[in-house]
Amino acid sequence: MNNQKKTKEQLIQKLDELQEKSARQADRQRKAIATLRKKEQRYHRLIDSANDAMITMNSRGKVILWNKAAENMFGYTIDEVKDAFFDLITVAPQKHKNRFKAVIAEEEDVIGPNEAYARNSKGQKFPVEVTTSTCRADRERFVTIVVRDITARKKTEADRENLIYELQLALEKVKTLSGLLPICASCKKVRNDSGYWQQIESYVSEHSDADFSHCICPECREKLYPGIKRK
Repeated sequence: MNNQKKTKEQLIQKLDELQEKSARQADRQRKAIATLRKKEQRYHRLIDSANDAMITMNSRGKVILWNKAAENMFGYTIDEVKDAFFDLITVAPQKHKNRFKAVIAEEEDVIGPNEAYARNSKGQKFPVEVTTSTCRADRERFVTIVVRDITARKKTEADRENLIYELQLALEKVKTLSGLLPICASCKKVRNDSGYWQQIESYVSEHSDADFSHCICPECREKLYPGIKRK
C-alpha cells in the first residue's frame, strides 16, 4: 500500500514537472514568435522606406515581396503583379523570362547593375538600373531585384552631352589672333604661316570673325584729295 502511494506521488510529481517544463517551453516559444514578428515588422518597415523598388520572386517567378517604392514606380499592387511580373513590367517579357530561368539555373549570387527599360501601369516606358541577387532557403531559390528609376540621370547625361556638343561647335567657329605678327613697315602686308605676304585685311579676315569696311581717315583725305572740302 505504501509502495502504491509512493508511486502515485512520484507520478503526480513527474506530471507537475512535465507541465512546468511544457509551460516554460510554451513561454519561450511565445517570446521567440514575438521577437520574430518584431524583426519581421522592422524588416518590412526598412524595405518600405527604401527609395528603390525591391521585388522578391520565388523559383516559379511568383512575386512574394513588393515594397511601397515598387507600387509607386510601377503603379501596381502586389496582388496585381504577383503572377504577371514579366508581362506587366518588362518591355520584352519572353527575353526576361528566359533570363530569369537562366539565373535560377546558374545560381549566380549577384548580377548587375544593368540598364534596361521598364513599363508602368499607364504603359509608359522609362529607363531603369537593375541589380539582381539570389539566395536559397528551404531548398528553394529566390531572386531579389532592386530597380532604380534613372530617368532624371539620363536627362542630365543627355543635357550634358548636348552642352558639350554645342561648346565644341562654338569652339570650332572661334578664330583668334595671337603671338607675333610679321608686318611690312612700308606696305603693311602681313606674312602668313606659309611665308607668303598678303594684304592685312585678307589675313585678319581669314584668322578671325572680323570684316572690313573701307573708308578714308581725315589725314589721308587731305593728302589724297586736298581740294575736296569736308561737308
